[in-house]
Amino acid sequence: MGNGITVTGVVTQVREYDGSQALVTLNTGVSVVVPATHEPVPGDAIVEGELSL
Repeated sequence: MGNGITVTGVVTQVREYDGSQALVTLNTGVSVVVPATHEPVPGDAIVEGELSL
């Protein structure tokens, strides 16, 4: 099951995190909401719209 997001990049800024999803800005300049089981930090990768562990 996917979330329909195909964005890939590296997190440069975490704008919001509510415990289940995060609003992050990527190195491409795109801001995206992604599902997140932990608080992302700059340097984390987003691969096809999912936070990479």
